[in-house]
Amino acid sequence: DDDFSVNVDPEPDGSQDSSVEPAQATEEETGPSNIELYQGDASFSLELRSAQGLEALSYQEIYAKVSPSVVTITVYGDYGGAYATGIILSEDGYILTNQHVVALQSYAQVTTADNQVYDALLVGEDPNSDLALLKVEAQGLTPAEFGTSDELVVGDECFAIGNPLGINYRGSFSNGIVSALNRNVNMNDYTMSLIQTTAALNSGNSGGPLINIYGQVIGVNNMKIMSSETTVEGLGFAIPSTTAQRVVNALITEGKVEHPVLGITCYAVTAGDQEGNQVSGIFVVTVDENSDATAQGLQPGDIITAFNGSPVYQVSDVDLSGMRVGDTVTVTVYRQGETMDLSFQLMEQNDLS
Repeated sequence: DDDFSVNVDPEPDGSQDSSVEPAQATEEETGPSNIELYQGDASFSLELRSAQGLEALSYQEIYAKVSPSVVTITVYGDYGGAYATGIILSEDGYILTNQHVVALQSYAQVTTADNQVYDALLVGEDPNSDLALLKVEAQGLTPAEFGTSDELVVGDECFAIGNPLGINYRGSFSNGIVSALNRNVNMNDYTMSLIQTTAALNSGNSGGPLINIYGQVIGVNNMKIMSSETTVEGLGFAIPSTTAQRVVNALITEGKVEHPVLGITCYAVTAGDQEGNQVSGIFVVTVDENSDATAQGLQPGDIITAFNGSPVYQVSDVDLSGMRVGDTVTVTVYRQGETMDLSFQLMEQNDLS
C-alpha cells in the first residue's frame, strides 16, 4: 500500500464535507525514510523547458518518448513494502518519486524500462510537497524532459505512465485532461497546491509523470480522491513541475527544503465597513502564536489589503515564491476603520504549531 488515495465521505447528516482528509494516514505512513543517504556531490540541476514552439505529438509518440524515463520503485521496511513509480531526471541516476512512497522504508530498488535493477540511495525528501529524490549508480539512462506547469490551462490534454495496482500493470498509459489548477488538497496533514486531472490514476501510480501533449513531464502524480459512501470519478492529482524543480534543486544543493509562511490561516473577502466603504483583501482567521506576525501585532479579524505594496484580492496574491525563511514582508491591514502597515519575518512552516 503506497498511501495513494485520500478519502472524502459525506458527513453523517448526508452533506458533503468540503475538506479532504487522508485515508488512514498514520505516523507510520508519513514519517521520514530510513533509506541509506547518498553522499555524492551535487552534480545535477532540474531545468524546465517551455512548450512554446513545439509540435504536438501523437499518443504513440508520447509513450515512446517518455516510457524509457519511467521506472518501477520497490521499497521495503518494517511496515511492509510497496510498488510505485519514479521518473529518471539524469543520465547518471537521479530518480524522482513521492515522499509517501519512501516514508519509513529502509530499502529502495529501481527497475528501469529495460529491466535493469539498481539499489537506490536517498538524496533527500520533503513531506510538505510529497517529493523524494533517489540516486542509483548508473550511466546512460534516459532522462525525462520537464516542461513548465505554469503554461497549463484547464482543458489541456494530459497523460500518465506508471504502475497502477503494482507490477502486474507496469508501464500502463492513460489519458485525460487538466480539469483544474491550483487545487488545495490536504494529504498527511500537509496542504498542497496541485494539478487536478481526469487521467486514470491508481495506487502504484505514485511518483509517476503527468505528461503534456508535447511529451514533457508537467507534474508528478501523487494522489486520487476516493469514497466508500459516494461515487467519485476522475479526480486525480499531480504535483506541478515548478514545485518539483524547486524541491529537487534544494534537496541536491542544501539537503532540505525551506517552507516560508506568514503563519496565518485566511480566506478572500469583500466586506463593508461602518461608513459603507467596501474593503477587499484576505481575512485573517488565525495567527500562529509562535509566528513573528503575532509578535508584530497581526490579529485574527484583520483584513490584509496589500502585500509588499501590491493590492491583495485573493490568497494567491500573497506570493512567497523566491522568498526565504527570515525575509521581512510588509502587509497593509484594515482593522476597525483604520489602515496600518505591519512588517514581520517569514517563518518555517514546520516550526509553527
